[in-house]
Amino acid sequence: MSVRFGFSPIISGTWSAWEDNGNNPSNWIFEGSWGMTNHYYNSSTTEALGPGEWRGFIFDCEQIAAANPALGITEPWWCGDGGRGAAPYIAIANNISNPTGAGPYPTGILGPFTPELIDYRRTWGPDNFFGPTDLGVQHGGEYADTVFARFTRTASLVPGVYTFQTRSDDGVRLRTSVNTGMLLGGSPLVGNDLINNFNDHAETVDTVVVQVTQAITTELTLEFYNKWSNGRLLFSVSLDDYSYTDSPNTPNPLATGGFDVVTSIRYGNSSMMLNGTFDLSSAPNRRLSYDRVWNLANNQSFHIDISTNGGFTWVREWDVGAYAGSDGGESVWGNWDFLPPSNPWQRREVILPQSANVMFRFRMETIAGSSTSDGVYIDNIAVQY
Repeated sequence: MSVRFGFSPIISGTWSAWEDNGNNPSNWIFEGSWGMTNHYYNSSTTEALGPGEWRGFIFDCEQIAAANPALGITEPWWCGDGGRGAAPYIAIANNISNPTGAGPYPTGILGPFTPELIDYRRTWGPDNFFGPTDLGVQHGGEYADTVFARFTRTASLVPGVYTFQTRSDDGVRLRTSVNTGMLLGGSPLVGNDLINNFNDHAETVDTVVVQVTQAITTELTLEFYNKWSNGRLLFSVSLDDYSYTDSPNTPNPLATGGFDVVTSIRYGNSSMMLNGTFDLSSAPNRRLSYDRVWNLANNQSFHIDISTNGGFTWVREWDVGAYAGSDGGESVWGNWDFLPPSNPWQRREVILPQSANVMFRFRMETIAGSSTSDGVYIDNIAVQY
């Protein structure tokens, strides 16, 4: 898949995921007062971990149980039995290691996966993804649910404040092989768990803020299980993060929250437009995802527009026919305060058209607004295909 940036398009790589965690203004053309801010931001991506990649495997609980009776996982019910909680998956986690080498691998183990962005979803529809591959369809449903996954990678951390975050349904835990030079709440990290929410739960966000006091090379291990029905795993980490907004607030250490609020420009429309195009003509699965929070006044609205001809013409996201978001559109209308800390960042997804020269833009409309509010904040933008 070609990714082209700049006014003179240059093929810059072939990717399964493209990401921007609010730190790369060269990816965008800013119209009006759009820009960057560190007033509100939401940690994401894995760029802060330094060079390297994840390597992971998915384990099907039923097949693992049948092949390893010593685990004591009684089938056919234990893997999906709510009364058993995380017990079957703890047994797998504690006794079955990720295989090494090129395979073939034992029955019930699928991989390796080497995603740039760890983003797994499972709904009742055909979208059981670790990357672009629909595991449920490709493997006859064996890996659609009642699965355990483990990802590992080497991380090179530098002194600073790191924010690790997971979004999971069901259990998740994140471990570091080295805890020297890590402070949690101002005290030395005890043990190796950074996040430990390894139990049955609905979609939940877990966040931990770690101060790294010295250069560290560590191996991170991310473990996850999905017992039944909907499943979700999104991992992110940031170091001194930013977001994009249509009206960056002005830092002021004496103001509430440390910033003076700058409201959206009145009586006008503005946008943050992708500075390049994606060639998605041969991509079977194409998703734009991003996080957002906002505070809009009456007659103020936020939208996403899509172009398939390099920006010559634009169509509102909800009018892209079969490519429109399944939840009815991405637009937000005014008189609505949805800012932190009272409100969580909202993760959104848009299906992109299967076309060459795909662009998108985030657009603020205030042309009918006699007054405006703080505006919209966008973070953790990713295109996966």
